[in-house]
Amino acid sequence: MKSYSIRRISQFFIALALFIGMATSAVANDVLIRIDGQQLTIAGDDDGNFLTFRVNGAGDPFILSLRGTTINGTSTRFNLSDADITSVVMFMRGGNDVVIIRNVSLSSNGSATPVMWYDGGSGNNRFVARGVAGESFFDGSVRLDGGSDNDFIDISDYLVTGDVDIRGELGRDRVDIQASQALGQLSIVTGRGLSFVELDDVVADSLVVTGGRDINRFKFFNVSATTIEILTGISRDLLTMQSISSNSVSVDLDNGRDDALLDSFLVGVFILDCGPDNDFVAATNIQTSMPSSGMPSLLNGSFGTRDTLLIDSASRAFVEIESFEIQD
Repeated sequence: MKSYSIRRISQFFIALALFIGMATSAVANDVLIRIDGQQLTIAGDDDGNFLTFRVNGAGDPFILSLRGTTINGTSTRFNLSDADITSVVMFMRGGNDVVIIRNVSLSSNGSATPVMWYDGGSGNNRFVARGVAGESFFDGSVRLDGGSDNDFIDISDYLVTGDVDIRGELGRDRVDIQASQALGQLSIVTGRGLSFVELDDVVADSLVVTGGRDINRFKFFNVSATTIEILTGISRDLLTMQSISSNSVSVDLDNGRDDALLDSFLVGVFILDCGPDNDFVAATNIQTSMPSSGMPSLLNGSFGTRDTLLIDSASRAFVEIESFEIQD
């Protein structure tokens, strides 16, 4: 997992201090928005708020509040057309908040601060970014912290030029990403409740997914990344992966009686590790390719005596039994 620089962390706490100062004057269902230099800071209150980022007919972005939410006490609209925003920082605090971004693009202009930094706080929150294929982008890194309750993060048709870091905390989390690309690392960490992660038509430089303490349901369809690392978590998890292309794939089923359904892989090196409990793995149409290193493609695995492995339509290197270590 990549760490954040001292500069980036200090900028976060400066924004947090600003947020605390802004929040002292908040009224019910009110969101305080201000621009400091090139940073847009949004502070929620303890009620449920609804914000949407949009562009008008001229292509200028603006923020609109809905469902009784006000902006800065009285307004329902905040224009961004005259601002050169390179960073958006949102602290939504309490309540069931909704933030929807519709085809709004942002550029960090090379800043180390995430171009989008969202913290849902407490409550059942929703963060949705709906782009237009080939048009919508976040030029920089993105960090999304769902919050402490049941949270939903949905991203579609966006290009992110940096890293994407998505984190759950407590409660039930759901992360859906469709038709999107991250030129950096896509990292997803689920919280402590029942969680769902679905990736469909996603490209990343590297993909790292880490399951939390409760049951996880992972579904990955048509995913391409240079390296893929999956750690399911410590409960009984279900992992479905179909149409996967990667130089290196590592799947660690960790603790719990896990089920893994793997289909249509084109991989260089594939490492599959079953945990200490009784796991079930079904693999079909697994094909190996020659990695850039020129080394032969092999699957290495660690399995217990009560684990089940079913293989069908796999390349010869995949089924070489000597590449497995059988453990009691």
